[in-house]
Amino acid sequence: MTKTLSLALYGALYGALCAAALAPAAAQVPPPGAGIPGGWAPAGVNDPQVRQAADFAASQLPGGGTVRSVDSASQQVVAGMNYRIELTLADGSRWAVTVYRMLSGQMRLSESTRLAAAAPQVAASLRLARNGLQVRRAGAAPIVLSFGIPRARVLEALRFRPAPRTSTYGECGVGPVDFAQWQDGVSLLFQHDRFGGWVLSGRNTTIGTTDGIRIGTTLAELRKKRGFRLERTTLGHEFTVGAISGIVSGTSARARVTDLWAGLSCAFR
Repeated sequence: MTKTLSLALYGALYGALCAAALAPAAAQVPPPGAGIPGGWAPAGVNDPQVRQAADFAASQLPGGGTVRSVDSASQQVVAGMNYRIELTLADGSRWAVTVYRMLSGQMRLSESTRLAAAAPQVAASLRLARNGLQVRRAGAAPIVLSFGIPRARVLEALRFRPAPRTSTYGECGVGPVDFAQWQDGVSLLFQHDRFGGWVLSGRNTTIGTTDGIRIGTTLAELRKKRGFRLERTTLGHEFTVGAISGIVSGTSARARVTDLWAGLSCAFR
């Protein structure tokens, strides 16, 4: 009886093992959120690899131009990397290019298309605001560019100005910040591709805030502004008027504004 049961048990085990061996393997399900190889993804316009690809493309274009600005970028993982870039050269011409970076690091210009020149811009002026910027054009309502909107939307609205110089500052207390800087002293700060703040410095007395504060405004004039406060900090004589901050050259009535900023700031105190 015992021998009969043992043979039956061995038979059952053998059958189970055979069934398991013949059963189809379970389907392998990719983890949630896994990317699709070969898909295009946004790339930072200040990414060193993107800038290198843009410079290479410019060197291959007619006339071998110099990059004034990288306006947009995306990348695609292949056997290496593809970069799709829109850029503006120093001569003002705009191009859409695709650059292939091989695994060896060598690059090749795969495609290049000269884009149509931007339509002539209506005369416009820039005003600084406590919550962002305003672009004013004669006979039209102001365009409000509030903190938090996408970088591309801000730069598109400012095409009436010369192309800015762009850079990234990695030591800001709030994390890496991208800058767009103009020679007239205006700088815009972006984080995670969103408009975060502005700075005005230098000798530009033509651009001011919506309530009339500009480089050169006297302390006597500032004291008339609602919400004005002045204190001594490691930055100097620092004032605030609502959400706008700045530095004045001293404490006398004739002391003048030397710097202004609002929103995201990398000032260390």
